[in-house]
Amino acid sequence: METKLQELIGQPNVWLYIKSSNGWVKNVEIVEVDSDTVTFRYQHESAEEVKVWEKTTR
Repeated sequence: METKLQELIGQPNVWLYIKSSNGWVKNVEIVEVDSDTVTFRYQHESAEEVKVWEKTTR
């Protein structure tokens, strides 16, 4: 799985399933992949603002 995730680093609009939250995060950009963690960035736009998050998960 780590090899496939590394191939996706920097690609736009990746869908990532987060097991701990039991759901999909869509339109993420994978930033970094280690042996047991994935760091990704995503954003949410509303009428008032744009929020960008960067998270690391196992």
